[in-house]
Amino acid sequence: MNSVTGVCEVNRNCQFGEYFSTESSTCKRICPTGYSYQDSVCVSECLSGFRDNGFGGCIELGVVSGCSFPYFYQQGSCVSSCNAGSYPNSASRVCEACSSNCFSCMSSAFCTSCSSGFDLKNNICITGERCAANKLKYNGVCLDSCPVGTVVSNGYCARRCDPNSFFLDNKCYADCPTGFNFRTDVACVAQCPIGYIVDGKVCKLVSQNCPSGQFYNAQTGVCTACTYPCTECQYSSNYCSACPSGFTLTSSKCVEANSCGTGKFRTSSGSCSNCPQKCLECVSATECATCAAGYIYNGADCVLKLANLKEVTMTQTALSRRAATVFVSVRLSIIPNGLSNEQKNSMFVVVPSVTDKVNRVNQWISTSDANTVIIAVEYASFPASTSTLFVGLNANILSSSLASVGYTAT
Repeated sequence: MNSVTGVCEVNRNCQFGEYFSTESSTCKRICPTGYSYQDSVCVSECLSGFRDNGFGGCIELGVVSGCSFPYFYQQGSCVSSCNAGSYPNSASRVCEACSSNCFSCMSSAFCTSCSSGFDLKNNICITGERCAANKLKYNGVCLDSCPVGTVVSNGYCARRCDPNSFFLDNKCYADCPTGFNFRTDVACVAQCPIGYIVDGKVCKLVSQNCPSGQFYNAQTGVCTACTYPCTECQYSSNYCSACPSGFTLTSSKCVEANSCGTGKFRTSSGSCSNCPQKCLECVSATECATCAAGYIYNGADCVLKLANLKEVTMTQTALSRRAATVFVSVRLSIIPNGLSNEQKNSMFVVVPSVTDKVNRVNQWISTSDANTVIIAVEYASFPASTSTLFVGLNANILSSSLASVGYTAT
């Protein structure tokens, strides 16, 4: 109730099925526990064609029911930012879990850092290779000892705190307390440790400090140049964090001031051309600056929102072993035509158990069934007991091809 106008108004922080309590200054369910709100009454079960949205309100089946902008639904509440290990899905307005191998991510198919025991490769966390000579691996670098804020775990340095929080005296802080004016990527410190250099108030490993215009590539262990027009970048060469004069930073991309107008871009010849259908604004004929309505950025490209796409179904059709090699046959409901050799040879992300060492993984499309992929996993030593092997579609390289035929890999 608006005390000035005397009119009942919807509080933007409350979801359908809730009301704003002036006594507690929080959103509360309209109906008692076990009931849902539908057509102005409380019902014990939503009518056919409807479902509870998680807040005690009945909504139509198929309708995405996250929180209202700018919030995301997580663990029964609407939050402005998602917890560690999850990412905000702007399409569903729900905090979605990162892949189990990811420590932090931008989407289910785009990891930015990995859990202990995994290495980052093409923004996918795969089973890592340990360092030689009893060294310990941290962020893709082999060290003599683990940095402050981490702990030794099976040859790796595992972080003690969640992403964007820092360790000090057995506690995790969002902001370092007084007296600790510097921080590494994981800990609050009074001064930078030996082997680190100061960058503002951040202590960086010498091996991970790169000149302006480059980023530390943990996959190769060397500094790699940012892709024009990024002047500064992180995670990958085209994930921009700063732009040159005449460009603005939009969704981690440097977008040139557009004299052609919305939905167009200027070609190398100087003429204006239309952006592809997936882009609201674009920087070229293939790369979006922002996604068009009905599309969402999946960490690699603008693809149709999940609600508009069919899910690819997978069925294991065969499993066999020859010496130390396991052969897994997986049949997909669809495999798009025109895939590149890289896509055909990397259709699945294969993650063995941390305790198992794998020499190589090969995969190919069956010659007898065009919708079946055969995956060959060669172990260094075949597991003596029950072992786990995770196989999932490589959404990072297949999303665009699948979306073009109306399917999603996520």
